[in-house]
Amino acid sequence: MNRITKLTTVGLLVIGGSVVAVPAYAADLTCTDDLGSQTVSGNLIVPGGADCVLGGATVEGDIVVEAGGWLDATSVTVTGDVVATDAYGDHLAVEIKKHRN
Repeated sequence: MNRITKLTTVGLLVIGGSVVAVPAYAADLTCTDDLGSQTVSGNLIVPGGADCVLGGATVEGDIVVEAGGWLDATSVTVTGDVVATDAYGDHLAVEIKKHRN
């Protein structure tokens, strides 16, 4: 019988009979278009000169709008920070959730 086990937070690597834990890292996502209601596991980067549109999205990290970038975010949930430095513009209707210990 074949059984497949999915590990979502820690990958395991077997080397020479020993098990080594390998942490899983969420990759940053660059937004240059309409991402709609996607869930982003990691930071969302809006580069300069790009227009990023989010409608109902969830960002499990920070949103960073670089100089000259544009962010239009409506009904968006962010678990990190929203940082816009010298951005061309932004329209935000977001809920920022901070996890407290």
